[in-house]
Amino acid sequence: MNNVTKPNLITKVYFYFLHIKIISFLNVNKNDVILDFGCGLGSLKKLIKKKFEYANVINFDVLGNLSEIEDWKQIGFNKIVFCQVLYLLSEQEITDILKFIKSKNENAKIFCCFSCQGFLNKLFAYLLGHKNAHKDTLTTPDQEEKLLLNFCKIEKKFNFLNIFKIFVLKFI
Repeated sequence: MNNVTKPNLITKVYFYFLHIKIISFLNVNKNDVILDFGCGLGSLKKLIKKKFEYANVINFDVLGNLSEIEDWKQIGFNKIVFCQVLYLLSEQEITDILKFIKSKNENAKIFCCFSCQGFLNKLFAYLLGHKNAHKDTLTTPDQEEKLLLNFCKIEKKFNFLNIFKIFVLKFI
């Protein structure tokens, strides 16, 4: 399974906007260790480092050639970003990940961005040549949100035209 979006001009702009919005919620300080879970091509880390050169960001992806580490569970982090990645996991896998994070650091902050997979998403995906953008969906956006809220409460949220949502979460 290779779900790294092949960038074109529009997708670069889309992900740039999305990443800038995530960064606006991060409040990075020098003691933070940020894990970008499902980092893809690593563009989020590049933007974080551009704004906060002291930031400690670690990229993890199941595609080994994109990942800086083999096992994300071995990293001590206090912030984790899931940017349009949880939909590729089953509900049980997401549950297991959240349980593990909470067991290691119940004060960890979660920054989750997910596609709403609605009409506009499908239209833009088709027009941009990514007509199969969500074909590997294992967990729908509604299921993803429900799972997250089983473990966490929302501190901040942002909904962009029902195209994507960003939640800043902490464990309950």
